[in-house]
Amino acid sequence: MHYVRALREIPHAAFISEATRRDYIHRIVRDVGRAGPAIPLGGDGIAMPKQTFAIQKRMFTYVGTIESRKNVAAILAAFEMLWQRNIDVRLTVIGRIGCLSTAELPILERLATEPRFSYLGHASDDTIRRTLKETRATLFVSLLEGFGLPPWESLAAGIPVIASANLPSLDLLPDGGRIILDETSPETVAGAVLQLLDDQFAERLWGEAARLRIPTWDGFVQGLASWLHDTD
Repeated sequence: MHYVRALREIPHAAFISEATRRDYIHRIVRDVGRAGPAIPLGGDGIAMPKQTFAIQKRMFTYVGTIESRKNVAAILAAFEMLWQRNIDVRLTVIGRIGCLSTAELPILERLATEPRFSYLGHASDDTIRRTLKETRATLFVSLLEGFGLPPWESLAAGIPVIASANLPSLDLLPDGGRIILDETSPETVAGAVLQLLDDQFAERLWGEAARLRIPTWDGFVQGLASWLHDTD
């Protein structure tokens, strides 16, 4: 409540998504006149040009912290299921392990000797770029997000995404370039991966992702500066 009370005292507030703006209006101040604009974050932070589809890309990638709300355990379990069925697919996970990641740790230990799995931990931007160049699609099936930057950056690079529903970042975009999961269980994640292993389907999603126009960090700065200039 201390945080909520502090927000109520702020005379001017801007937001990184329409979802957070709506929550601020309806759940905190209950006054649309108190809310400034939604200025989306940039998707070009990894400085990667648009990628192109190639049928030899059989790897899927997760980028982000490993913690319970990110639902990485569902991704790991999904690929375990696929490998048990001898599906030819690879998974790379990039990100720090959170101190409360109790569900993920046993699976990561089991997969330590799996040749089709790579856990890179905290990685440099260069490593992330090299990995994404080999990636057929990224995965981001988080249960709770304030924005959702990794799928935003993936689409900015023209790479399709398997994502959970109601990510504030993806709500800002027209349809295309992604599979949205209303339920994020290992079974639904595995099903989406199988869809994207179909080359024709994957190529269509890659074409859709290439046509999306993701805001940039330069645009974010310009939007923020314009709002600050116009605010009394």
